[in-house]
Amino acid sequence: MAQHQACVGQEDLTLSVDEWRLLLLLVSRENEVVTKNTIMMHIWSDQMATEDAFKMLVFRLRKQLKHALTMQNLEENQVEIQTVRAVGLKLVAGI
Repeated sequence: MAQHQACVGQEDLTLSVDEWRLLLLLVSRENEVVTKNTIMMHIWSDQMATEDAFKMLVFRLRKQLKHALTMQNLEENQVEIQTVRAVGLKLVAGI
């Protein structure tokens, strides 16, 4: 599986292609709500994506961000992927 690198502070994140795509999309629209449909089309444009695949992708990315923040002794809410109920996701970064 191909992997991509990103970092939070000095802590590296090793991301799958889909995690990378999601992170880039959210970063490019920081503090804006990105609809679930937009995310799914961006990540899985040529495939049928399931609700479970979407949830797992968000879970894995949040887990990576939480670990990186913990390793940097930063509060978990410094970089947060927020769920906007029935709409989508929003990246909020305070670092």
